[in-house]
Amino acid sequence: MLNGHDESERARSALFTLDAGCAREQWVRAAMAAKAAGLPENDFLAWSATGGNYGGEHDARSLWRSINLNGGVGPGTLFKMARDVGWNDAQPRANGAQGARVSSPMQSEQAKAKTVSNPIFDVAAAFASYQPASAQHPYIAAKRGNPDGLRVVPADAPLTIQGKPVAGWLVVPVRSLDGALQTIQYIPAPGSGKKLNAPGASFGNGLLVVGEIVLDGTLYVVEGIGQAWACSKADYQAAAVVAFGCGRVRTVAILLRECYPAARIVIVPDRGKEADAEAIARDIGGTWVAMPADAPGNYDANDY
Repeated sequence: MLNGHDESERARSALFTLDAGCAREQWVRAAMAAKAAGLPENDFLAWSATGGNYGGEHDARSLWRSINLNGGVGPGTLFKMARDVGWNDAQPRANGAQGARVSSPMQSEQAKAKTVSNPIFDVAAAFASYQPASAQHPYIAAKRGNPDGLRVVPADAPLTIQGKPVAGWLVVPVRSLDGALQTIQYIPAPGSGKKLNAPGASFGNGLLVVGEIVLDGTLYVVEGIGQAWACSKADYQAAAVVAFGCGRVRTVAILLRECYPAARIVIVPDRGKEADAEAIARDIGGTWVAMPADAPGNYDANDY
């Protein structure tokens, strides 16, 4: 029998396997199933923020809080949705648990074959196997970025995520402040698709720091690495912290305030997300900046 922690990790793994950029009907269904499975609101917000069509934290929070757990969608729906896109439920169950079924030899062989065909994604091993990125990578060149600490999927790699081959994609590590690898993000060349995250992995308290953090210095909090590069160039004495999506900006900002109480924290939102940035800055005792008022939606610091 799984304990509460194991069951939560299993549900979280299933949720992050799904594509948050799916049709709204599927997004709502995933939210209902995630809530029925006992996942907290912050997990749903973090997952939703990975979608290319993310409508913002306010929209996601409103949906989550409107969900009635008597709506007919249970936790089993979450696991079925994940299995349908290749998720492998490798969590063990005790054979002696009440109501558990004993598998036949044939069922055991089928389960073993499924596990082999859909192995658990090993984030650390995958990242270690990739080659260091160079400044010539299309995404780095287009964003005038820095390849330090980044890697690239080999051009002949057969890896696919959510049905997309990611050979040649930029690989960005997501680490906790103590340097522990949490997950990785895959970024294609500009204009050729959306960013994807390692299947089944959770961001946890992960982030990415561009530059060096000074205890009483300035920390810019941004959504993606392109914005971090821009902020770091604009203020070379400061550090820029990548939250990996607007849905995680609040989580990262709160973490930074707890760890660096004397720092000046500046939220740098994409165009159209000023209200969220102002609220976060107010709550953590920080400040925020806005992109030009006549800029289009999602215009960001790197565009500027």
